[in-house]
Amino acid sequence: MAVPKIDPKVIEKSLNKLFSPEWITQTAKETGFIIRSRKIDPVIFFWTLILGFGVGMQQSLAKLRRSYETASADSIVPSAFYDRFTPGFVALLKAAIAHALSQNVAEPTRALSEKLKGFSDLVAADGTILRLHEKLAKQWPACRTNHTRAAVKINVVASTLVAGPRHVALYSERTPEVKTLKIGDWVKDKILLLDLGFFKYHLFSQIQEHGGYFVSRLKGNTDPLIVRTLRKCRGYSINLDGKRLRFILESLKREVIDAEVEIAFRVPNPKGKTSPKTEVYRLVGIMNKETKEYHLYLTNIPAEKLPAEDIALMYRARWTIGVSS
Repeated sequence: MAVPKIDPKVIEKSLNKLFSPEWITQTAKETGFIIRSRKIDPVIFFWTLILGFGVGMQQSLAKLRRSYETASADSIVPSAFYDRFTPGFVALLKAAIAHALSQNVAEPTRALSEKLKGFSDLVAADGTILRLHEKLAKQWPACRTNHTRAAVKINVVASTLVAGPRHVALYSERTPEVKTLKIGDWVKDKILLLDLGFFKYHLFSQIQEHGGYFVSRLKGNTDPLIVRTLRKCRGYSINLDGKRLRFILESLKREVIDAEVEIAFRVPNPKGKTSPKTEVYRLVGIMNKETKEYHLYLTNIPAEKLPAEDIALMYRARWTIGVSS
């Protein structure tokens, strides 16, 4: 799938809106990063650290100091820069994460606030891998021991409505993500937003049995049978009923797919074997206007509770929740 290009100026404008110079300066004072006026500019220092790292990047303190000098057009002695890595700066970064989460969570959920009144909460499950010292390899073995001997999987179940964790747990990195989410009565009347690491029909069935709801991206190799179209298209259009999704997907031009699909799968039984089971879930597809490809979701939320467009909008809230919350 092609990744749409984003104008760097749009990114710069959005970041400056989220973390304005006034917000950074005020928060730096409140967190103790700035005790009195000093040579270090908190705004430039903040952005030097934030923009100085990326996926797969490693930076030395000396290189970060040179980047700061370039941005500030001012030379500073090494100690003046290094001494700013204090608990106050850690507090500033934590405040920035909380601020970003609160702003990003509000955007998709604000538009849905009225429609979500029938649900008790909007919950996202997510996780990350943390590398550990090799001396912990026996207790926390890593998956790929050729470069990392020890690692732990941190799983967080968090509310997107209050931007706070409901549950945090540690697992071996070798633990499948789907096994880190325990379903029980706590899911009743809640919507769980799940990524592909949690894509398992048995899990969806458990959520439904406990009175909960789920929204998940659809796995690329999934080919459900469409049993009923929930949204009709005006004029001439392909009849989807009774067809497999992958058979007709490339032929579709409609902006929205909203249909009930039949899913057949197997579930564990008390005898230690598996039994066949069939469920009917809801398939939602929203066409990306730039790529002309569909973003596909599977859910058990009825169409009368939330229209297809709101299912996609709501799923955006999942990306505002990570282990940083």
